[in-house]
Amino acid sequence: MTYANFWRVYALVELGDMPAFDTEIDTFARLAEELQIPFLVVMATGSRAMRALMQGRFADSERLAQEALVVGQRMQADNAEGIFGL
Repeated sequence: MTYANFWRVYALVELGDMPAFDTEIDTFARLAEELQIPFLVVMATGSRAMRALMQGRFADSERLAQEALVVGQRMQADNAEGIFGL
C-alpha cells in the first residue's frame, strides 16, 4: 500500500491537485513511519519539504530537508544524500 501512496503523491502534484496532494502526503508519511521502511520515510519527509518549498515556507523546507537527510543516514538509506541534494 505504501509504495502506491508514494506514486500517488507524485501523480497528484503532477496533476496540480494540491488539496489531495496534501492529504496523501499525510497518509504516506504516517504509513511510512509505522512500517519504518527507510526509503519511504526519507521520501515522505522529502515530500513534506517539497510542499513547504512550494508554499514559500523556506525555513520549514530547509528544516524538513535536513530531517530527511538525518533520517536517511540513520536508517542507512542509500539515497538520503541524493534526495537532500535535490
